[in-house]
Amino acid sequence: MFCSKCGQQCPDSSAFCPSCGGAVQAAQAPQPQAQPYQQPGGSVYESTQQELTGLGGWLILVGIGLVWGVIGGFINIFTGFGIWAYAGFLKGIAYELVNLLNLVLCGFTVFLFFTKSRKFPTVFIVLLVVGIIVGIVNISIVGSALSSTMGRGDAAAAMGVGMGFGLFINIIFTVIWIAYTLKSRRVKNTFVN
Repeated sequence: MFCSKCGQQCPDSSAFCPSCGGAVQAAQAPQPQAQPYQQPGGSVYESTQQELTGLGGWLILVGIGLVWGVIGGFINIFTGFGIWAYAGFLKGIAYELVNLLNLVLCGFTVFLFFTKSRKFPTVFIVLLVVGIIVGIVNISIVGSALSSTMGRGDAAAAMGVGMGFGLFINIIFTVIWIAYTLKSRRVKNTFVN
């Protein structure tokens, strides 16, 4: 038998607890309650109700991808001048402008990411969709340039397949990251400024 007030075990013949005077009932020992978890840094929180905030978790991969996008954008712009030799002036300008606009949007998204702006999720989704559009435009420009200079040869076909596969992978990543951005508690809790 256990006391209903303090949980201490009492003799079977007792109607009241000898320790606190509470009513005694025939029942199992009370279940221990969840104890707060003490983090090494000193903050206490319920382990089942942990708040997900900050640039941690999967957002680390988003940050790495955004920074790499800026680096890759610069590389793409400065190495893309070779396309002019194959595509001509107008297609070369179009290629560079599309990539420059994508670089500016990526840089702006990086800024919003590290300042934890509430605009980040929307701009990030726009960046992902624009990335697909840029990929399609680049494939069409490079593909038309290669087909006009190389004909329908093996090199042009191989380049087209490689770029098409890259676009397909980009679409899969875009779908995954849009879903994450829309559903993640960490995203909702982090980007509030």
